[in-house]
Amino acid sequence: MAAPSGERATPPPAVPSSIVPCAQSEAGRAREIRARGLVAGLTPAQVAETIHDECGPVAGTSWIRAYRLALGVSLADVVAQVRAWYASEGRAMPRFSETLLSAYESGQKRPGPEYLHYLCAVYRAEPSDLGFPDLRVGLIPVMPRPKTMTTCCAVRCCG
Repeated sequence: MAAPSGERATPPPAVPSSIVPCAQSEAGRAREIRARGLVAGLTPAQVAETIHDECGPVAGTSWIRAYRLALGVSLADVVAQVRAWYASEGRAMPRFSETLLSAYESGQKRPGPEYLHYLCAVYRAEPSDLGFPDLRVGLIPVMPRPKTMTTCCAVRCCG
């Protein structure tokens, strides 16, 4: 029913974000969780854990996807950062793509040691944090690492 002339129709009441199912809007829900986490001073790992716990059962959110959402970056951002790591080490550009990263996030594929190494660097996380506790990343031949390499990679991957 239309509102009388000159009056605005009252919008329906908003559904509180705490009851919006992750399956309907995983990205939106993750964005809200991230915002609350940043305000509360949580680390990206803590935000990722909350996203995984709240969205995983409903939307199938993997750990690696939860980490990306916790950082508030797109697939393209992660791909660009992985390529930047390759460039910083004087390596040839990888064939790493948004499609491949999406396949890792959906569980259709698993990263090999080399890509996992760079994903850990981008996310500043351990393989187990990204949902790959059984994959090792310490056997990758790499050029001398930049001083900005994460502690994880400096100790476990490159050291």
